[in-house]
Amino acid sequence: LDTVEENLEVLRQQGKNVSRAMLKGLEKRKHNLEAKLEKVEHAIKSRTDDVVDFKQMGIDHIFIDESHQFKNLTFNTRHDRVAGLGNSEGSQKALNMLFAIRTIQERTGKDLGATFLSGTTISNSLTELYLLFKYLRPKELERQDIRCFDAWAAIFAKKTTDFEFNVTNNVVQKERFRYFIKVPELAAFYNEITDYRTAEDVGVDRPNKNEILHHIPPTPEQEDFIQKLMQFAKTGDATLLGRLPLSETEEKAKMLIATDYARKMALDMRMIDPHYEDHPDNKASHCAKIIAEYYQKYDAQKGTQFVFSDLGTYQPG
Repeated sequence: LDTVEENLEVLRQQGKNVSRAMLKGLEKRKHNLEAKLEKVEHAIKSRTDDVVDFKQMGIDHIFIDESHQFKNLTFNTRHDRVAGLGNSEGSQKALNMLFAIRTIQERTGKDLGATFLSGTTISNSLTELYLLFKYLRPKELERQDIRCFDAWAAIFAKKTTDFEFNVTNNVVQKERFRYFIKVPELAAFYNEITDYRTAEDVGVDRPNKNEILHHIPPTPEQEDFIQKLMQFAKTGDATLLGRLPLSETEEKAKMLIATDYARKMALDMRMIDPHYEDHPDNKASHCAKIIAEYYQKYDAQKGTQFVFSDLGTYQPG
């Protein structure tokens, strides 16, 4: 709750005015957090089982393998319209982990209290680095007067506005935190808690990848469907896609539906409707052709191919 108001203080320190809309958003976030805390408090008080809890167990350190599974930790920010920040609500699993680590840190009076083991510590968002510090270095963050994500981002991240293509191939403006700044200071802070090993360090023998990108122009059916998809994204008229009108819930997920159709369409129009023809220029046909060529080329050597596809694969039954 404290970090909600601190987000506004960060704005004031940057010389920006706090509008009525910002204050309204602040009150809403405070209300949501208070309701969430009241729910947790009620659940704790309502417990009737007589068990030993984590605090009573006296644990002073925990090791978390595959720690990236806990990086969906709740955080507070006023940048709720900035793309790529992840889910600020977080997961209950990650919050439980934070409670456990904080219990250890309060007992020892020090940071850390846990060892995170992962091959993908940071993969999708700049916020993941902040959340790692939130888990393991709360006292150091406080010493640096960093008490919320917005304060951390104001020091170490740069937000830019660029033009991007959306799922319907329209150009839209997107705000993102795209770059780290003050990299030497941030790297030094990170290295204080990090010990890393590369594949070369541990002697993992990996083959070199020869990546070939195949550019395939859309078929006439795909070009026609793209226009329908763009209209659907603007109007929400699901009949354009050959489906029933959207329900109230589906209307809120309109862009997710458009993304799903775009993925299927790009592979093979028969993913949309089995009545479409097996066009020789769709992605699936091109892939099958190349696989067949390699099969014939290396048949004498009994060559083996691995094909990874998470869409349009055969499902038994």
